[in-house]
Amino acid sequence: MFKKGVACALLAVGLFQASAQDVVEPEVVMPASVEATQVAEEVAEPILADVEAPIQAEEPEPAAVAGEGEEACTNVDGFVDADGDGCEVYEKEVGWCATASTFKNADGLDASTACCACANIAQLADIQVLQTAEGDETLLVDAGNATVVEAPTFAEVFDPTGDRSYGVEGCTTDPEWKDSEGDDCAAYEQQRHYCATAEQYPGPNNVTATEACCVCPAYNQILADLQEQQPEESAEAEEETEEAPVEEAAPADEE
Repeated sequence: MFKKGVACALLAVGLFQASAQDVVEPEVVMPASVEATQVAEEVAEPILADVEAPIQAEEPEPAAVAGEGEEACTNVDGFVDADGDGCEVYEKEVGWCATASTFKNADGLDASTACCACANIAQLADIQVLQTAEGDETLLVDAGNATVVEAPTFAEVFDPTGDRSYGVEGCTTDPEWKDSEGDDCAAYEQQRHYCATAEQYPGPNNVTATEACCVCPAYNQILADLQEQQPEESAEAEEETEEAPVEEAAPADEE
């Protein structure tokens, strides 16, 4: 009986060892490798950078002046100057272009670059003053950075090639002349757009700045040349905007 019990115990031990050898340990699933994680981060980094990057507002581009093979000039959409005047106003008051740079809006933009009416003047009168000792070659059309020239030498400065005529040959400015508002030729030289309405402010003997000041014949010729270049559509649109005559209302019937 004892031997039988020992034999049973030994048999049990043998069976236990055999069973232990047959048991298959479960496979341990390891997490993604560090290398794979780094690759994923490198791929995601530029994508996240694009998404998180702040969106910057685009600045308005200045009006483009048409040249050979280029599209027609286009006004900057929605532009108004510091006084609230848009390009349509400058088209009717071309003389304002001379001082456009002094009315920059909050974006630093003015009609000289935003409006085709003024940009065309700059292209038409792309003339530089004679080089000075300081090397100043400021455009005459840029009133904000204008260079003062003596009236007798204006023609030489404005038209150095001599291929354009401005009416008065050998022009001489009258130093004593003043218009009906007390402005002399020096004032017209500093505010050249005054020349556009000079006929409305004659001085003594009905002499206007066009006759007394050498600066005005040249300036008015610029405006005339520009108006000739304006498309017919602009002229038609200007005629349509003219105010119609106001008809007087019939008197009310007396009771």
